[in-house]
Amino acid sequence: MTVYSKTDLAVITTRSFVLPGYIFYKFGFVGLLAFIVSMAVYYKVLKYLFGLDCLAMLDEFFLLDSEKNRSNIITVVRLDKIKDDDSFRNFVIARATQYPRTTHYLKKFCSEYFFT
Repeated sequence: MTVYSKTDLAVITTRSFVLPGYIFYKFGFVGLLAFIVSMAVYYKVLKYLFGLDCLAMLDEFFLLDSEKNRSNIITVVRLDKIKDDDSFRNFVIARATQYPRTTHYLKKFCSEYFFT
């Protein structure tokens, strides 16, 4: 099972290691700082113009472990001290649907996954 293709691996390796290493070699810390700032601006542009929200590291770890269903990982939480009735269950569901990361879809763009 592979989530990333060989092309994705090449793009991610180049963007994460090769390009920053080359920029640091040629321009030092100032060039590396400029690269980091430009990547931050890139992600902000993707967020505000295209509605693509970057995944955090743990989001990617948990959401991409199954190629068949990347966003359906079942979690069970048992609360002993709270009575489990319909009102509490409805409250939890209402709060979960208000949280932005639980109502988004994954989209692949430029070899990276984003919430849309």
